[in-house]
Amino acid sequence: MDLFKKGKTPSDNFMRLFAQFSDRTRDAIDYYLTLTLEILSHKYTRKKSEYEETLRRRKNKKKINHNVALLLKEKDISNAMILIDFHINSKTNINVNDLKELMMHFGKFPLEDATRWYDEYLVKSTIRDVMGRRIVFTENGKKFLYKEKSKEGKHIVAPENYAEPRGKRLFWIKYILPRTREIYRQVEPSWETFLYVGNFKIQIEKDTQYESIVDNYFLIVTRRNAGKPLEFVTAYFMDKKSDLFKRLERARPLTLEQQTDIREKEKKY
Repeated sequence: MDLFKKGKTPSDNFMRLFAQFSDRTRDAIDYYLTLTLEILSHKYTRKKSEYEETLRRRKNKKKINHNVALLLKEKDISNAMILIDFHINSKTNINVNDLKELMMHFGKFPLEDATRWYDEYLVKSTIRDVMGRRIVFTENGKKFLYKEKSKEGKHIVAPENYAEPRGKRLFWIKYILPRTREIYRQVEPSWETFLYVGNFKIQIEKDTQYESIVDNYFLIVTRRNAGKPLEFVTAYFMDKKSDLFKRLERARPLTLEQQTDIREKEKKY
């Protein structure tokens, strides 16, 4: 993967950004760079796919060169570095074994209980993030509880399409939204998407010679149109860091400074 055009050197701003991490330990720097390269790999793959799709749509279809070398811009690299630094320093760690409300994830949770819980504890409650912004839970958001078992996996509301694992995520949504500071923003043509991330650990085996600890991520997706409140869209678990980074690759961190500014503005309303 070529990072810079031939003969082009990084700017002073880029080098200052990189220098911020020079005082860390060797292991910390290696870990940081490994994660940064993973983000760039996802970005490169997406850009190449978009390039090939553009060629396919051309009227005078030319033979596609799958070996084309796409160059990532300096901005792409800087954004990846900023995102990884934010992820490392803003990670919200959750020890599930200490939280009874999250341990309910391992029990039975039928459709009747899930829809009642959604209405009583999410729709009728006031759920705000760490910046004081309210997240609205609508009837449309409730569709996330359902998923067809076909390949399309459409969210058609029907008792037979209820997915119990999705119902159990409701406890996690209510717990994580007001607490996590790892928040990302992605601007779309017609709306803004905000992603809330929680890192959770579950100790599976206790009092044994071998401890088994699950170390996964939980991601909540919200969205809003201009002038409207944030609405819940969906939420899901991710057991691979690479899957998380693939989802975050197009987003930008909502820095602590930005979060503070938003919180101050929310106090005025």
